[in-house]
Amino acid sequence: MKQYDRAIHRVLESAAAGPGETRDQAGRDGNRLQEDRDRYRALFETMALGVVYQAAGGPIVLANPAAEQILGRPLAEMRSRTLQSGWKVIREDGSDLPGDSHPVSVAVETGEAVCGAVMGFLNPLSREIRWTSVSAVPRFRAGADRPFQVCATLADITEYRQVAETLQQRNRQLELLNRSGQTFNSTLDLDTILSTILEEVRFLLDVTICSVWLVDPESAELVCHMATDPGRELVQGWRLPMGTGIAGWAAGRRESLIVPDAQVDERHYRELDALTGLVSRSMLALPLLARDDLIGVLEVVDERANCFDPTHLAVLELVAATAANAIENARLIQAQREQWE
Repeated sequence: MKQYDRAIHRVLESAAAGPGETRDQAGRDGNRLQEDRDRYRALFETMALGVVYQAAGGPIVLANPAAEQILGRPLAEMRSRTLQSGWKVIREDGSDLPGDSHPVSVAVETGEAVCGAVMGFLNPLSREIRWTSVSAVPRFRAGADRPFQVCATLADITEYRQVAETLQQRNRQLELLNRSGQTFNSTLDLDTILSTILEEVRFLLDVTICSVWLVDPESAELVCHMATDPGRELVQGWRLPMGTGIAGWAAGRRESLIVPDAQVDERHYRELDALTGLVSRSMLALPLLARDDLIGVLEVVDERANCFDPTHLAVLELVAATAANAIENARLIQAQREQWE
């Protein structure tokens, strides 16, 4: 790895030197050196890898076009900034990356190369996080103990991370279906079934609250039978007339529903927000149908807007279909036991 870093460093150093900075050589050696530098400069300017040269104790001094695209700023603007403080930089877990933990700072402080550090830069043009793998190699003048400059390379791995996150999401969805199916087949206790549904869905989608509303056969109202925190105790037992609210709409039409932002949707039942203190934004509502009979609604709520897409809905529809049959079987067994008692 160190030999590879030194080789890359020599290529970039030659490219950064510029075509006019030739040594005092004559004839073919001088022409060959000029050709090499022209070739290296063309590589520097056209390569997909972002390259930034930054003074050890100061701002950026040079960057190639790929770095300008990744970082969202032209070189003229970069020259008054540093990679550590000129952008919002985050770790993989989403927390802010302190300047002294940045690979450039570490390379200056230790005099050692830092390779493959993953971090996100907020691109000021697109207002999106660009995920990068950053390496920083310190440069030393002859006889010096501390570097005078750092060469940082930035590989844009945004698309790779998006693909990886999609695969992880698919795996979590399969795990949800598997665990839910195992629970539904292993118990006929209604509360256990409902608790499993809600906790698994909440874990999978990372949402604020999930709830199951069951139809009261006598009043034909939807009754919140179980909900996750926060607001569980306040919401449980709450009644909604059929057709009222997002859950009532899904139940009345027996159609699944994605709501990007409930605060601008006239179907939203705002009394529940007032009751819990939550601000419902993204919502999913799925009717629970057993043998074509409506038995309830599964509702998912988050305080962020635009959280759900058709993929989320498709997975939850599979869960809802299996859960509805399990709920109906549990209720039938419970009713039978009550008759026997």
